[in-house]
Amino acid sequence: MRKLMIPLLTRCGVVSCREADRLISRRLDAQLTWREQMALFWHGCFCATCRRYSYQQSSTGQRLGRLPEEPPTTAGFSEEAKSKMKARLGGRSY
Repeated sequence: MRKLMIPLLTRCGVVSCREADRLISRRLDAQLTWREQMALFWHGCFCATCRRYSYQQSSTGQRLGRLPEEPPTTAGFSEEAKSKMKARLGGRSY
């Protein structure tokens, strides 16, 4: 049965895990074509590992999107707080 299904699925546009990985990564940066979306969807129907990987990548991308553009600064801290932090870091500045 498996020997019969693989050529049929390949003709229908189902992709390998390697190709699915490439599409999942590309989906984070750009919109996939309809055909690529369908290929990824059908691959996910059969491959739990890639489905899980896709979910993890999507949730990581969403979390990264919520990060502030600029890193936090020490501008709002008093000089006393800054010196305490510096002392705890062993005098190193980052």
